[in-house]
Amino acid sequence: MKNLINVFLIALRLGVTSFGGPVAHIGYFRQEYVEKRGWLDDKSFTDFVAL
Repeated sequence: MKNLINVFLIALRLGVTSFGGPVAHIGYFRQEYVEKRGWLDDKSFTDFVAL
């Protein structure tokens, strides 16, 4: 449950503080989830966005 809350809070922070529309948000989410936190690899993130 703690991990789910952590994911929610990070997504909320990115959503509230990011500017530039949906295309820019994808870049911010990729940077946070793939590069900074390592929660996903590039392939998984691309598949997730494609959904």
